[in-house]
Amino acid sequence: MDKKQVAEILEEIADILELKGEVEFKVRAYRNAARIIRDVKGDLKELVDSGDLAKIKGIGPNLFEKIKELVNTGQLKYYEELKKSIPEGLFELLQIRGLGPKRIKAIYEKLGITTLAELEYACRENRLLKLEGFGKTIQDKVLKEIERLKRSSEYHLISFIFPIVKAIEDFVNSNLDVIDFTITGSWRRRKEIIRDIDVVLNLKQKNFNRTIEAIQKNFPHTKILKSDDNFISLHSEFGVSVDFILSDEDYAFKVFYTTGSKEFLEKFGKHIGKLGFELKDDGIYKNADKIDFSNEVEIFEKFKMKFIPPEIREGFDEIELALNGEIPELIQEKDLLGVFHIHSTYSDGSDTLEDMIAECEKLGFKFVGISDHSKSAYYAGGLTEDRLIQQWKEIDELQKKFKIKILKGAEVDILPDGSLDYSDEILSKFDFVIASIHSKFRMTEEEATNRIIKAMQNPYVTILGHPTGRLLLGRDGYPVDMKKIIDEASKLGVAIEFNANPHRLDIDWRFINYARSKGVKISINPDAHAIGEIYYTILSLGTARKGMLTKQDVLNAMNVSEVQNFLKTHRLKK
Repeated sequence: MDKKQVAEILEEIADILELKGEVEFKVRAYRNAARIIRDVKGDLKELVDSGDLAKIKGIGPNLFEKIKELVNTGQLKYYEELKKSIPEGLFELLQIRGLGPKRIKAIYEKLGITTLAELEYACRENRLLKLEGFGKTIQDKVLKEIERLKRSSEYHLISFIFPIVKAIEDFVNSNLDVIDFTITGSWRRRKEIIRDIDVVLNLKQKNFNRTIEAIQKNFPHTKILKSDDNFISLHSEFGVSVDFILSDEDYAFKVFYTTGSKEFLEKFGKHIGKLGFELKDDGIYKNADKIDFSNEVEIFEKFKMKFIPPEIREGFDEIELALNGEIPELIQEKDLLGVFHIHSTYSDGSDTLEDMIAECEKLGFKFVGISDHSKSAYYAGGLTEDRLIQQWKEIDELQKKFKIKILKGAEVDILPDGSLDYSDEILSKFDFVIASIHSKFRMTEEEATNRIIKAMQNPYVTILGHPTGRLLLGRDGYPVDMKKIIDEASKLGVAIEFNANPHRLDIDWRFINYARSKGVKISINPDAHAIGEIYYTILSLGTARKGMLTKQDVLNAMNVSEVQNFLKTHRLKK
């Protein structure tokens, strides 16, 4: 091991010791040793072998033996054991400039945060504001640092991709003379995690050089990776790879083919192969003749299929459904008439109750369900019974001001034993209750499943919130038997949340179709902690559509009277 590697490990040991709350002199000793190793003259191995390193002030016998072990073996048993003593994700947090081990220790001990994704989510829920020695300035800096780290990541949340897509759309509309263009790939299919962006261009004049010049002029920090007469691949200044496919006579096919998915195209190819056609990456052929299509609909019509929306082209049973004319009419933005799961400054929201309600009314929603945290969520400013009464009084006053129907609710913690955070007496006074797990994630599948089922059996639970607790690109959900949960929700008449926050998108869309088949209502909820986050409902709608959701399947696609009847009937059933 060279000087740089040894010094880095000594610095990391110091960080871990500080995270563990070790005495300051011990932490300082490892930091000093790291500095000495970086600055020492001569070959490190020779200094170790001769024993001269041990004569340098600041390198005591104990440190010398550890450095000797590192230099001679490339490993250090003490270091490996020390790493195991703290959650692995805390090393990730050390990448955030300006945070430091002491603040990371506070975040871990007070909020239980162990990963970058959990920290980002906590910042967006204003959790750091509650910690001593932090405040809004530090929280904002942490968020900016996380964004910097995410730009170097290979995979991205849909919320990270959205503004990049808008920038590309604006660029194409303003700088390229196009007949048409489509952003395809996993973005068009609204996958929850996106790696890169594909753009199919149908230019009025196929001028390759002018397209390159326009890209370089508008995005000067973009690196062109590959180009030919029909293809431009670049690594954008946003940290995401973007491919431009220049197409004219085969534009419709290129849109179809680059939308994917790979699994869908394989099944599609096998099906048309039985009919004597061949799917290639440049077109669909009958014998040696390439077939022309003017739009995507014609491709499906050619093979007696109902049009398959891009979101559901994932290689499951969509081709069979299309052949039988059974593709449902998927839910659209206009179908959403209201939202549940709205937080305010009463708990960990950053905007007031009035401002959140006003934004929902501005968006055209007919009802809004307020659901601040319950009392056990102390880290999120959870509401005590007294503060609940205060909030209810304010809601009553605000209802006089607004036309939108305001529903009184709460996001109530499911406690470790499956009971809820408020008494039934309090729960009975809400219009609706969202029950969610926010603590003790380390459970077996049986424990997690039974915990959730017990909570749903409470007569006042309306919606199961983010059922697996996952954070995309950051934390796997707790192991839960989702089919068993859905089956129980069907029996109990409990709706299940599709949490539209891009960090969650939970329930996973792969289970939505099963929930539909069991008659379980899905509630598409923004889990909004600020005005701008209400838009998550719309941003993530495409991912919810991947589960073949229709208007009839969605709780918040009901009108006000239907919603109120559902809430009332749900309780009477118990």
